Amino acid sequence: MRTKSIFSVMVLLSSIMVILLYSPIHAKEVRGVTDDTIKIGAILDMTGPFAADTGPEGYTGGVRVYFRHINDEGGIHGRKIKVIAEDSRYTIPLSVAAFKKLVYRDKVLAIVGYTGTGQTKALWSQIEKEKMPSFTVSLGESNVKPVQRYLFIPAATYEDEISILTKYIVEDLKARDARIGIVTMDVEYGKVAIAALKERANAYKLPPPPHVEIIDPGAIDATSQVLGLGKAKVDYVILHMGIGPTAVVVRSALKFKFSPTFFGTFYSCDEEIIKLGGKAAEGYIGIHSFNPWYHKSPGMDKLREITLKYDPVKSRNRLYIQGWVTSMILAEAMKRAGKTALNNETLTDAVEGIRDFDSGDICAPITYSPTQHKAGEYCRLYKADVKNIRFTPLTGWIKP
Repeated sequence: MRTKSIFSVMVLLSSIMVILLYSPIHAKEVRGVTDDTIKIGAILDMTGPFAADTGPEGYTGGVRVYFRHINDEGGIHGRKIKVIAEDSRYTIPLSVAAFKKLVYRDKVLAIVGYTGTGQTKALWSQIEKEKMPSFTVSLGESNVKPVQRYLFIPAATYEDEISILTKYIVEDLKARDARIGIVTMDVEYGKVAIAALKERANAYKLPPPPHVEIIDPGAIDATSQVLGLGKAKVDYVILHMGIGPTAVVVRSALKFKFSPTFFGTFYSCDEEIIKLGGKAAEGYIGIHSFNPWYHKSPGMDKLREITLKYDPVKSRNRLYIQGWVTSMILAEAMKRAGKTALNNETLTDAVEGIRDFDSGDICAPITYSPTQHKAGEYCRLYKADVKNIRFTPLTGWIKP
C-alpha cells in the first residue's frame, strides 16, 4: 500500500512538472509581450522646439493613429499594440531618462522613434546594451554606418540628401562655379550636414568653400544670417533645420531683398513653410523621402482615409507620414517574427529580412539587410507652389 502511495505521488508530481514546464504562464518572459499586448515606446519632442514636427500633430500622431487602426483591425497575431510616448523636449538628459523608464519600468519590446541626432547618439551604447530594437527620427548616416545591430532608420540619410542637392545644383542647374551656403543649427544634426556639404563641394572643386550660418531652433528673426549670406554673395542656400526657423529665414530674405535659390532638406520640406513664408517661398525647392499628404497613390489614399476616420483634419505634415511609415515597417516585422517566437532578437532579424517592401508609393520600396539598416537612399525633389500651398514633384525617386 505504501509503495502504491509513493508511486501515485511521484506520478502526480511528474504531471505537475510537465504542466508547469509547458504552461504559457511559466514560459520564458519576453520583454514587452504578453498573451494579448505588445508594448512599444517612443521618445519624441512633444512640447519643445520641434513639437510642430514630432509632436501630437506630427510624428507622434502618425504612430498613434497607425497602431490605433491596427488594433481596431484585430492587432498583430491577436495582440493589441500599446504605444507609450515620452516627451524629450529635444534634450539629451530627458531622452536618457525616458529610455530608462521605457526599458526598466514599462519594459517595452521596441522603440519606434527618438527625436534628435545628438539624443540618439547619446543612447547608442544603451540601445546595444539593452538589445532594444529601435527606429530613430534622426537620419544621420552615423546611425547606420557602421551598422548597429538594433538601430534602424526609415529613409535616406541627411548625407544622401546633401549629395543629391549638390549634384542638382552643379550638374542639372549647370552651376559649376556655384557659391553655396547652408543655414543650420549648432547641434549634431547640423554638424553632419555641414560636413557632408563641405565634402561634396570639395569633390566638385567649388570655389569658395560653402558659407555656413548658424541659427537657434527657436529663432524668430534671421537678419544676421541673411546679411551674412548676402555678404558672401551666396547663390544657393541649403536650409537644414525645422519648420519654424526655415520659414523665418525665407521671410527675412524677402525683407532684405536677398533672392538666392533656397533648398530645404528633410525637415525643411513641409507645406507649413510655404504657408508661413508666403511670397517669400516662391522658387523654394525641397527634398524628401516621403510623398506629401495630398499625393495620390494607393498607400497615401489609405493613409488619408484612416487618418480622417479618427481625426477629421485638413492635412498632416511629412513628419506624421514618417511616423506612419516607421510604424508600418515595425508592424510588418512583428508579423514576420510570428506569434510564438516574437522577441527583441526575432524582431530585429525580421526587420533585416525586409526586401522591396511596398508602401503603396508613400515612399520608394523599402529594403533592409544585416549590412544595411537604412530603408534606402531614394528621395524626390519638390518645388513650392505658393498659390496652392503645395510642393509639386520636380523629379521621380532618385538616389545619390
